[in-house]
Amino acid sequence: FVCTEVTNIGQHVRIILLKLGHERSRLYLVNGVAWAVSFFVVRILPSPYLFYKMADCSYAAFSRADFVVAWATMPIPFVLNSFWFYLLASGVLRFLRTPPIDALLSSENQQQQQQQGR
Repeated sequence: FVCTEVTNIGQHVRIILLKLGHERSRLYLVNGVAWAVSFFVVRILPSPYLFYKMADCSYAAFSRADFVVAWATMPIPFVLNSFWFYLLASGVLRFLRTPPIDALLSSENQQQQQQQGR
C-alpha cells in the first residue's frame, strides 16, 4: 500500500495552489482532475483484484489470532480509500458545476445595469 502514496502529490499541489490563491486557475482544474483520475487508477481500480487475492490465498501458516487480525484489519485501507475517493470525486464535480468567477461578475454587472436603467 505504500506505493499508493504517489497520489498524494496531487493533493499537495492542490494545497499549494490554494495557498497561492489560484483556486480558479486552469492549472488548479487540471491538477484536480488528474489527481482524481490517478487516485482512481492507483487506489480504487485494483481493489477488487486485491480482495480476490486476499480471499484466495493460503492462511495455513497463520494462527487463529493472526487470521482474525488479518481479516479485521486488511479491509481498512480499502474502506478509507473508497471514502476518500468519494470526497475527492464529489469535490471535483462540485468544482466543475460552479460557474467561473468571471461569469458571476458579468451577471452581477448586467443586473446592476438593468436596475440602473429602470
